[in-house]
Amino acid sequence: MFLDVEGSINFLQGKEIKIDLVFKEEDGWVIVDYKTDRVEGVENLEKLKEMYIKQVKLYSRAWEKIVGEDVNKANVIFLSNINFGLH
Repeated sequence: MFLDVEGSINFLQGKEIKIDLVFKEEDGWVIVDYKTDRVEGVENLEKLKEMYIKQVKLYSRAWEKIVGEDVNKANVIFLSNINFGLH
């Protein structure tokens, strides 16, 4: 099952978040966040990872609260072909 979440989810002190893609696998939910940042070098990638890890963790907590089930994986996909996962 794939669920493309284009709408907004209100969560945590009135903050509005947008999750690019959420789908369910046998062992839990997967969240995917697409980024268009240009990644130039490992140092820049590490800075971006630090920034976006917080964001997808927030998405994961929000989704778990909404559906009452675990998020098994949360991934950031840079459209520049450099990707990393959190779980």
